[in-house]
Amino acid sequence: MPRASWKQNRIVHSSLWLVLLIGAGLMIWPEFDEWNQQRKQDALLTVWTQNQTQEKPSAANDALAAPAPEYKNINGIPVMGAIVIDKIGLREPLLQGAGPEPLDLGIGVVETTSFVADTDHLVLAGHRSLKPGKHFNRLGELVRGDTILIESSQGTFTYGVERSFLVEPDDLSVLTASSDETELTLITCHPMRNPTHRLIVKATLLKG
Repeated sequence: MPRASWKQNRIVHSSLWLVLLIGAGLMIWPEFDEWNQQRKQDALLTVWTQNQTQEKPSAANDALAAPAPEYKNINGIPVMGAIVIDKIGLREPLLQGAGPEPLDLGIGVVETTSFVADTDHLVLAGHRSLKPGKHFNRLGELVRGDTILIESSQGTFTYGVERSFLVEPDDLSVLTASSDETELTLITCHPMRNPTHRLIVKATLLKG
């Protein structure tokens, strides 16, 4: 085989292998990214739970106020608590803010209206993940009477679901409490694929 042809074939084969490797990488990356996010989330929850066990926070519903604005710095990430919804198999950390990192690793606390004691209104935002049980994937299953637990440095707060409804993406009225009750608002996208609206779940603090 002429030397020029041999070099040309080598280049073609190398290019084909490169294309195959890039394609394999693109296929594997989403799975790796999801695994890495889950690993970080599990680590945050583990440290949070250990801290809560050591400090032994009390049930807080008798206070009839939303959790105070405190957080723990875990691995450089401000963790403000955890949300637990047994009905949909959810337990994820509550992270300060609603930017890309908080929403990738858990549920975001909307900073302008949440964990502020004098408003008694906690607003949380989460992705509508395609994976069952991840983030707010199953939020649409909640109905009136279901319970939501919010773990905080001040204790565990129990909320009862009142209603759920859809709004336009630019409808900011949901950031305002809709009653005089101590209120919890959960926000996610709807539907899961190509979302056009926001799914809102409203809950109120249950009296002790």
